[in-house]
Formats: sequence, C-alpha cells, structure tokens
Amino acid sequence: FTDEEDEGGTYETTVTAKGAGIFISTKSMVGRNVTATVTDAEGNTSEFSHPTATQVEHEMENHMPQSNSLSQNFPNPFNEVTTLRFNVAKGTNVKIVIYDLRGREVAKPVHRYYEAGAHEVRFNCGKLVSGIYFYTGEMDGSSHTQKMVLMR
Repeated sequence: FTDEEDEGGTYETTVTAKGAGIFISTKSMVGRNVTATVTDAEGNTSEFSHPTATQVEHEMENHMPQSNSLSQNFPNPFNEVTTLRFNVAKGTNVKIVIYDLRGREVAKPVHRYYEAGAHEVRFNCGKLVSGIYFYTGEMDGSSHTQKMVLMR
C-alpha cells in the first residue's frame, strides 16, 4: 500500500482477498488515499488494472482474534447455502459438525488446520430437509454451538 498523502509512505502487509474486490488488512495505514499493488507468493505483480487511489474512511485496526469463536451463520434462515464464520486465536485444527434435532451428525463441513485469523466457509446443505439444526465448532480445546434454520 502506498499512502500518497504521506509523501509516498509504503506499508507492506498481508491481506486476505474476500472476492468481489474486497480485501482485508490486519495492519493500520495512515492517510486517506491508498494505492494497492498486488504481488503473489512467486513474486508476480498483478497487471489487471492501473493503480487506483481509493478513499480510506478510517484507519484499519489489527483485528487478530484474541480467542476462538463461532459466529452465527448467515443468512439464517437459509435455503441450501449458508456461510459459517469462525475466529481462530492461534493456528489449530478446526472441526465444525452439523447436528439434527435428535443429536445425529448430518454433515462435517470443516475438519482441517487453520492459521490464526477470521475464516468463513460456505456450507451447502445438500439433501437435508427443512428444519432446525445445530452446528458445533471445536478448536484448540474449546467448543462453541450455534443454531441454524434450513427453509426449503
């Protein structure tokens, strides 16, 4: 990131691409006009458009989670696909399991290692029937449960 109002001050940081042109940074940037240059892990610089100045309404803060958590799915109620969001305070294995009202496991959309940070996973309910379900996230010895409603 280059801050044009601060006479070319440069800030290097890792950002997370969320799609649709949305990028999240975990490092504060000073100034209002910011130009982003994207370089991949192999050192290739993206040339898909010319650098563009954008207005930054406020400084970005460090949003590294201090604890593990499992957020409410969105949308809820949902029809076929919903997004599960969770925070990981330090790198750990994460398991999210979906249960029906009788406590039977019906899906396990997440079961792998995640680095510290905020994460989201799209869950496609497949052939599940309309109803109330619970999902539990287990990470680094903690467990969190939320309720979701599937409406077909």
